[in-house]
Amino acid sequence: MSSSRKRPNNEAGVVKWKKRKGNKDAVTPTQTHHYGLHNQGATCYLNSVLQVLSMTTEIHHRLEPKSQTTSRELIVVFKKLKKTCQTKNTGESLAIENANTSESCDIRDPRAKEPDLQLRKIFEGLKEATCRTETITAAFGIQNVYEQRDAAECLEMILREISPEASKVFQGALRETTKCSKGHKLIEETNEFWTLPLPLNDTNDSTYSVESGFKRIFQSKPLKGVYCNDCGETTEATSGCEMVVFPQILTLLLKKFDIDNTTRRHSKTNRRVHVPRALETKDKKYELYALVNHVGSLRGGHYTATIRSNEDKTWYRFDDTRVSKVKEQLFAETGTYNSSTAYLLVYRAKHDDTNQIPPQTQNTRHSSQHPDSTTVEIENDESSPKLCKSPTCKMTPFWISLIVIACVIVAILIVALPIIYR
Repeated sequence: MSSSRKRPNNEAGVVKWKKRKGNKDAVTPTQTHHYGLHNQGATCYLNSVLQVLSMTTEIHHRLEPKSQTTSRELIVVFKKLKKTCQTKNTGESLAIENANTSESCDIRDPRAKEPDLQLRKIFEGLKEATCRTETITAAFGIQNVYEQRDAAECLEMILREISPEASKVFQGALRETTKCSKGHKLIEETNEFWTLPLPLNDTNDSTYSVESGFKRIFQSKPLKGVYCNDCGETTEATSGCEMVVFPQILTLLLKKFDIDNTTRRHSKTNRRVHVPRALETKDKKYELYALVNHVGSLRGGHYTATIRSNEDKTWYRFDDTRVSKVKEQLFAETGTYNSSTAYLLVYRAKHDDTNQIPPQTQNTRHSSQHPDSTTVEIENDESSPKLCKSPTCKMTPFWISLIVIACVIVAILIVALPIIYR
């Protein structure tokens, strides 16, 4: 991530319908404007992620439509502002010393801390002009804009902070099952994910195949020395993985940054990768529409984004304030794209029924599971989609007592009434 540098504000402009020479009927497609984002210092990682989210229209309508700040909170802010303006020395920080206490009154608009609202604003702003990102860094608590940060971590941080309804678009789940050689189930756990990591060092090939690496996630792996309670002995086992919740947006993380086991230092690989235009798993098809790229080293790198526009189906390169059409359009001639800078690959599902949860997504733990294993229980997570259940009536102690008292009263009346009317 390089420091902020001046670039010409060269947004992709509008191309009107024009007739081509030699063909009276042929026309060029209309292209809409695409605008960039200002770099505050070393916020290219944030700019790249924001551009991807801006082109991910599936989340736009899921963001909270209005401010969650109450009128009472705004009144408090305005009172503080009025009190500040009445003092002789207001200061540039718009904060005053409270006369009754030693606390400072912060009069900043509380709506600035609402991530959904600020994302909505910047998505709307990018339709008209190049935008600044100070409100975004404030909303997501990014204080040091000169600090280098990871784009994948930035994406997950944003997905954690926004409403669960919006982040659910990126949410999937993998179920991992381990069975002994006789078929007894030892471990079964389901874990949610926003990004799927692909290690680039798991093969010795000169070029890494993303499609093959993606398929290896779901291949069975042999295990040795696993104790099975049903067998009563240590035995061989196999571990398999399957996707049980298919995200609408599938994000693959190419693990370019790793730790050198010899030097114990972080290093980066610039290994070339074959990026497929489409991925398929379990009859679910995904198509690539965005890449976040990283060039340079760990200490002096820079992020950009390459995104396919929904409007004109054209690939654009987003480099902070500079936006330009990609000269050699991706996948123009072949179904793969070779890159040594791709870091995040973002795919869109071709079907809308991608967030269906199978009947069993809860974790099943057996006594032979290692105690350090971590599990995420999807059914107990409020942010995860749940199965619709039939309405049931739960018999609480209160209702049981009420029924017993009613029965006693009826029995007393049955006995007492004949005696009274004799």
